[in-house]
Amino acid sequence: PPTTLLRADHIEAKAKMKLSILALFALSGASAFSPAVSKGKTSTALHSSPGFSNINTSGFMSSASPNDIVFTPSQNVRIQGSTLRTCPIDPQVESVQFSLTGPSSRPVVCEVQLWSAPTYTPLDIKVYLEEGNARPFNCVLKTPGSGNTIAIRNTSTQEYPAIARVEPDAADMKRLMEMPQGELIQGSALKSYPIDAKTNRVVVMLKSQPGTVGSKLAAYVELLNGPNNVKQMMEIYGSDGYKRPLFVVFETPGEGNMLRIRNDATVEFPFFATIEPY
Repeated sequence: PPTTLLRADHIEAKAKMKLSILALFALSGASAFSPAVSKGKTSTALHSSPGFSNINTSGFMSSASPNDIVFTPSQNVRIQGSTLRTCPIDPQVESVQFSLTGPSSRPVVCEVQLWSAPTYTPLDIKVYLEEGNARPFNCVLKTPGSGNTIAIRNTSTQEYPAIARVEPDAADMKRLMEMPQGELIQGSALKSYPIDAKTNRVVVMLKSQPGTVGSKLAAYVELLNGPNNVKQMMEIYGSDGYKRPLFVVFETPGEGNMLRIRNDATVEFPFFATIEPY
């Protein structure tokens, strides 16, 4: 009958409508959970990123370009904060004179090392100067053999740059090695040495006692001007203070200057301290 056919057509139409609605929801649901496509990004290699370049095998790291890391002797080099500079030493040069100062009267804080091999550091000096350009740090180092490099790292911030210079030295070392043997400072002992007001500059020789096992040198040296007014301060470690003694020159103008030297090693490692006008 006609009524039956109408009902059948109506049921078929509703069924088709339900299928269409279900298909629409299925498509929209699939697009909702599919990952969004983003614009492509340029990949960057690890070693081209800032902070991963100029890494030295000794553990120092510089933020400068590779061409600025190494400098040559007899050349002033400005060292910004958190920056390393190295100066290779010619194998024929057996001693060098190293100086450290600042462009102004602001403090200078640096670490100076002598490298003799990729993993061997026979000398390490941490230096603090209260007035960089007024009281510079000067020392004479023995550099026998080949493969020697002077490394200077400015451990302060960018606001406190330093200026370093390395000079081949032969005459001074020969004369300094002839200095008489000074006072023996036992391990953990502290000695104070007032400086005469007429003496504008003194040289200090630190040398391990001969025959000491290992001849390690560990010292803490302060230059004071007035009660507890530290002008210079340095922490020194040497693997062999007998074969490689250290000579440090201090500027001591005016009155009230005093040197304090402490042996930071144990009683097995005494050293001699000699102080003379320079």
